Amino acid sequence: MSTSIVWGFLCLFACLLTTHFANLQSISNYSNPKHNKSLDGLKGILAVSVYICHASSWQHYLAHDQWQVSSTPFYVLPAQTSVIIFFMLTGFLFCKKIIGSKEKKTTWIEIYIARFLRLAPVYILMLIILALAIGWGVFKDYIDASKCRLEDALSWLLFTIPGAPLLCEYKRTNVMTSGVTWSLTYEWLFYFSLPALAQIIGKKPPLPLLLASIFIASAIAFILPFYPVVYLSFLVGIISGYFDHKHHSQNLEKKLWVGLASIAILIGNGFLNNQTSYTILSVFLIGISFHIFASGNSLAGILKTRTFQTLGLCTYSTYLLHGLALFITLTTVKKIIPDIHTNDVTYWTTIILMSPVLIFFCLLVHISIEFPMIKKTKFVVAYIAAKTRGLRSINH
Repeated sequence: MSTSIVWGFLCLFACLLTTHFANLQSISNYSNPKHNKSLDGLKGILAVSVYICHASSWQHYLAHDQWQVSSTPFYVLPAQTSVIIFFMLTGFLFCKKIIGSKEKKTTWIEIYIARFLRLAPVYILMLIILALAIGWGVFKDYIDASKCRLEDALSWLLFTIPGAPLLCEYKRTNVMTSGVTWSLTYEWLFYFSLPALAQIIGKKPPLPLLLASIFIASAIAFILPFYPVVYLSFLVGIISGYFDHKHHSQNLEKKLWVGLASIAILIGNGFLNNQTSYTILSVFLIGISFHIFASGNSLAGILKTRTFQTLGLCTYSTYLLHGLALFITLTTVKKIIPDIHTNDVTYWTTIILMSPVLIFFCLLVHISIEFPMIKKTKFVVAYIAAKTRGLRSINH
C-alpha cells in the first residue's frame, strides 16, 4: 500500500485544476459581500481530503476485502480533521443565524425547510445511484433480491438515523458510500436541538417547539453512538460563532501570518496526535485554527479565488457522492486490471484521472439540483406560511 504523500497532493491538484477552468461565479456566493468566502473556499478542500482518504482505504479494501483507514497519517488525519471542522462549521453558522435572527426575522420553518432542501435532494440522488448499483447486483445474481427489506430502505431514507443496515444483506453496502452518512445523523441531531440552543442563548422559541425539539433530539441521541468529540466539535463551533458575532477581529481576518499560523497549528496537531484527530486535545487545537478561518482569514486572498470558491460549491455533493464514484470506478477497472491495487502508479493514476470527472459531475449536480433547490427555499416557506399562517420568528 502506498505511503507516499505525493499521490494525495496530485489528487488535490487535479481537483483544483478542474475548478480553475470551471467558470461558475454567476451562481456562487462569490459576489455576496455578506458571505464568509474564507469558509466557502475552505469547505472544498475539506471534502476533497475525505475523498483522498477513502481512495487510500479502497486500495487496502481491494487487497484484503476489509475496510480500514490507511496506516499513513497523511491520508487519515486531514480527513478526520475535515469532519471535525464540518461539525464546527455547522455550530458556527447556526449560532450566528440564531443570534442574528432579530435583524433578519428568520422563522423556524424557514430554517428547517432550508436545511431539508439543502440536504435532501443530493442525498436522494445518492440513494438512487446506490439503488441502481444494488439493482445491478440483483440482475447479475450476486445479490439476493429475496433478502431486500423495506425497513432497511426506509432507514436509509431517514438519513440512516435509525442505522445504516446492509441493503439486501449485501456486505458492501456501506463500503459503496464510504460510510459517509454517519456524520449526517449527527448533523440532524444538531438541527433538532436548535430550539433548545436558542432557549439557552435567550431567544425563547415557542414552548411546543422547544418541547418537541428536546424530545426528538433526545430520541436521536439515544439511538446514535455517543462520540464526545462530535458534541465538543459542535460546541466549539457555537462558541466561535458567538465570539465572532460579539467581538469580530480584523486582526485575524487580514493578516497572512495569522492564516499561516492556523495551518501550522493543524500540522502541529498532526504530530501531537499522529494516530487520530478524534481526541479532545485535537478538537481544541483544530478549533483555534477554525476560528481564524471563520473570522474571515483567507490566506492573503487565496481562499477567495475563483478556483477555491468553485471547489467549495460542490462540497456537499463531493462528500456524499465520492464513495459511489470510487466503488463504480474501481470495481470496473479491477475487472480489466485485476491487480490494480498492487501497483501504486497504476492505482493512483486511476484515482487522479477520475478526480476531474468526479468534481465536474459534482459541479453539474450543484448547478442542476443543489442551487435550484436552494433558490426555492423562500418560495416554499412563503407557500407554507400562506397555508398555515401565524409562523413565529426565532426571536418571538
